[in-house]
Amino acid sequence: MYFAIISLATLLILTPPCTAQVPSGQPGTFEDYALLELSSQAGRALFRKCKLTVLLPTGGGPGASRLDCIRNTKDAQRVEAAHRFTAEQTTDLRLRLRAATLFGTGHIGTDTRESDGGLVILTVSDSGATVAIVVSGNPTFSNPGPRKDFSDWLMAHQADLIESWSHERDQQ
Repeated sequence: MYFAIISLATLLILTPPCTAQVPSGQPGTFEDYALLELSSQAGRALFRKCKLTVLLPTGGGPGASRLDCIRNTKDAQRVEAAHRFTAEQTTDLRLRLRAATLFGTGHIGTDTRESDGGLVILTVSDSGATVAIVVSGNPTFSNPGPRKDFSDWLMAHQADLIESWSHERDQQ
């Protein structure tokens, strides 16, 4: 619980002020948000570590995401990007989250880092409850359905943030 609160505080500090406020304009509490963290570690991938953090206010309004990755290179270059969701995007994502029924069963997957594979874990805190799910090798995320749709959306968003970082870097 303390780790989730620290992660929430970090995201609130690092995101623009409008995403760190609940609709009333007052600073929010942990129960005012759904917090998603998609963490991945890999053997021989482009990134040795990545963490996508998504913050969704429960009462509606804009949400935010932040990506923090470490490239799998000698200099371990850091990749950081952030995104603000519109209120409509936030609502859509909360509907996807609800449809994925992550607080149900199907939390077991595989860790293939020893054979140059990876480990992907999704942690979700919402309405005072927290669940951690191993996504890698988990059939509930590879079979067609709401969980796969949700996972695909998160992975696509992560790829978009990496592309955004790459584009910004190329513009400098």
